[in-house]
Amino acid sequence: MKIKVDRIPLQKDKLEAIDLGHVDHIDAIECVYEPQVQLDAREVARAFVGYRPNWFVALMRLRNILVRPFGLRTGSSTSSSISKEVVAGGRLSFFTIESASSNKVDLAAEDTHLDSHLIIDTKSNRVLVITAVHYRNALGRIYMSCIMPFHVMVVKRFAAHAVAKLCADP
Repeated sequence: MKIKVDRIPLQKDKLEAIDLGHVDHIDAIECVYEPQVQLDAREVARAFVGYRPNWFVALMRLRNILVRPFGLRTGSSTSSSISKEVVAGGRLSFFTIESASSNKVDLAAEDTHLDSHLIIDTKSNRVLVITAVHYRNALGRIYMSCIMPFHVMVVKRFAAHAVAKLCADP
C-alpha cells in the first residue's frame, strides 16, 4: 500500500463548506493512498481517535503535567472510550460528534482556552483532516503556538495510521 501525507493549503470551496463561525487557526492534512478505496469517514474518525501509540501517550502525559497549573483540561491520555457508533451528539474520546456521514465527520472539543473542530472528509482515495480552532483568550493563542509542531506531526501520523488500518481491514 502506498500512502502520501502532506500539509496542504485549503481551497476556497473547502473553507466555505466549513461553517464554524469565527476561526483563528485552520490547517489541513491530506492523506492520498493507493489502491483507490472509498473509506467511510465515520470509520476513519474511529481509527484516528482510537490510535494511542506509546510515544503519543508519553507526549500527552507531559502535556498534562505542563498545562495543569493553567487550569486546562487534563483528561486521560490513554482513554479508550471510542464509541462503536459514530452519530451526531455522541462522543469519541474527549470529542463531541457534531455531525457524521459516510463522507464527513465533524468532531468538536471545548476547553477554557479554545474551541476546536477536527473535520474528517473522505473522497475516493483521499482523506482530508481539517483542524479549525477559535481562541477563547490569550492562553489559547499561546497554547496553539506551543503545540503546533507536535500537532502537525500527530495529525499526519494518525491519518496515515487510520488509512493503513482501514485499507488493510476492508
